[in-house]
Amino acid sequence: MKIATLTFHWSENYGAVLQAYALQRHLQLEGYETEIINYIPLRVRFIQICLKLRSKNINEFVKLNKFNKFRKKNLVLSRSIFYTNRMLHKKCINYDSYICGSDQIWNESFLLTAEGKRKSTLSYYLDFVPEDKKRIAYAVSFGTEKLRTEIKLLVEPEIKKFRAISVREETGQKIMQEFSINAPLVIDPTLLLDKKEYDRIIECPDNKDKYALFSYILHDKQKLAHQIKAYIHDQYFKNQGEKYYASEPIGIGEWLYNIKNTRFVLTNSFHGVVFSLIFNTPFIAIPVENSKMNDRIYTLLKTVNLTDRIVENFDKKQINKLIRKSDIDWIYVNKTIQKDRNRSIEYLKDSLGPKGSNRDETYLEN
Repeated sequence: MKIATLTFHWSENYGAVLQAYALQRHLQLEGYETEIINYIPLRVRFIQICLKLRSKNINEFVKLNKFNKFRKKNLVLSRSIFYTNRMLHKKCINYDSYICGSDQIWNESFLLTAEGKRKSTLSYYLDFVPEDKKRIAYAVSFGTEKLRTEIKLLVEPEIKKFRAISVREETGQKIMQEFSINAPLVIDPTLLLDKKEYDRIIECPDNKDKYALFSYILHDKQKLAHQIKAYIHDQYFKNQGEKYYASEPIGIGEWLYNIKNTRFVLTNSFHGVVFSLIFNTPFIAIPVENSKMNDRIYTLLKTVNLTDRIVENFDKKQINKLIRKSDIDWIYVNKTIQKDRNRSIEYLKDSLGPKGSNRDETYLEN
C-alpha cells in the first residue's frame, strides 16, 4: 500500500514540520511506503517570502535555510511540486490511500484565502482524491471553536467522502458532531513517536550552550507571555548568570536539543508543550492571547492531569509555585501518553486496513 500524506510541511514552524515528520516516520516504521504530497500553495509561499524580504532580517533566511536542510534530509516528498488545487486534481492520483493531518489544516482562513481571496480551496479536504481511493483525516484541527454556516455548507460534501476522521481537540469533536459524525480524539502525530525517535534527529547547537530557561513564544502582542518570561528570568536565573533562549535562528534539531536539555520551558506553543512532555522537562504553558486555538493545549494537559501548568494571568504566587515544583509525576505522564499512543496507532491501522488492501468500507461513526 502506497500512502500519501498532506499537511503543512512547508511551514517555517517547528511543530508543523515535526508533526509532518512524525506521521511519515510512524508509517515507515509500520512498514508502509509513504510520501508527503509536496503541495505548496503558491500565494501563501509568495506572501511568506515577501514578509521576510520586507523585514530585512537576515535571521529569517538563516532559519529558512535550516528548515529546508531538515526537510531535504528527513522528509520523503513527492517528486512533483503542486502549487494549486487544480494541479492536484490533474496529477496527484498515484496512491492507494491519502491521509490529511494533522495541524490546523482545516482552518477556515486557509480554506478561503490560500489560493486567492476570491477562490476557496478544498485541497486539505482531499477533494482531488479519486472516488475509489481511501481518504483518512488523522488528528485534524479546525483552529477554531465553531464553523460558520457558509463554511459548513462548503466542506460538508467532502467530509462525507472520508473513510475515517479523527480530531485532535475536544472542540473538533463538537464541530464534527454538527455533521452527525462521532470523530474520536487521537493524539497529535508528534506523540506517535517516543523519545528515542527524536534523539535520532537532535542536533547540538554550535555554541553548545544549555539554557536554564528555554523560552519559545509564538505570535506578536503576547504581553502576558513576555511579562512572565521577564519575571522568571529576573527572579530565578539573572543572578546566577544563566542564559535563556530569546530569538536566535535555530534549526529543528537544535530546537529539540534545547527543550530536552534546559531546566525549564516557558511557552505558548502547543508543540512546545508536547515536546516538554516527551522529554520530561518542567514547563509553564501560557494561552495565546486573542486566539481561538488554545483548546489543543487544554485538551492535551487535561489528558495527563497537568492543567495546573497553564498560567492564564500574571499571578506571581502561581508562577513561583510552578517554578519551584519539581514533583511532576512523569511516570503517570509517560504511561498515559503511551496508552493514548497505542490507542491512536490502532485507530490509524484500522482506518488504513490490511496492507495491500484498498477496501472502501467507511469507519465514520454516524
